[in-house]
Amino acid sequence: MYTKILVPLDGSKFAESSLPLALTLSRKTGAVVHLVTVLEPIPSFAYDEWESAAKEWCEEYLQNVLERVSGSAGGAVTTSLQTGHVVDTLEREAEAGIADLVVMATHGHGILSTRPQSAARNISRGAQNACDAEAYGSRRRSS
Repeated sequence: MYTKILVPLDGSKFAESSLPLALTLSRKTGAVVHLVTVLEPIPSFAYDEWESAAKEWCEEYLQNVLERVSGSAGGAVTTSLQTGHVVDTLEREAEAGIADLVVMATHGHGILSTRPQSAARNISRGAQNACDAEAYGSRRRSS
């Protein structure tokens, strides 16, 4: 039985498409849903105010999602804003026992998305040792 479900979010509606599954599992198990956004480090040559603006946006975004989903979970809903490389940071969260299940979309398209396909693939591989991972993606139609 799951006790804590990690849901990585990048600000996109597609990333949020993993929320219904995470919330359903939470209702069935009473698991805590932990929403996490990872803010990649800003290069030193970037605009000085960008990092603080991005952090503020992420905090507001997570608070908004928390308010929208809190009543739909079977357990508590928590949030976390992390800084670092997306894959490394999420793998560390999974390996540290932060969650025993990761539920995520495979192709985030948000403002914070960086290499989302590889992130889902790598987290899924790495999480097999620490916890379960469930990644959901869109099917592309061939022309």
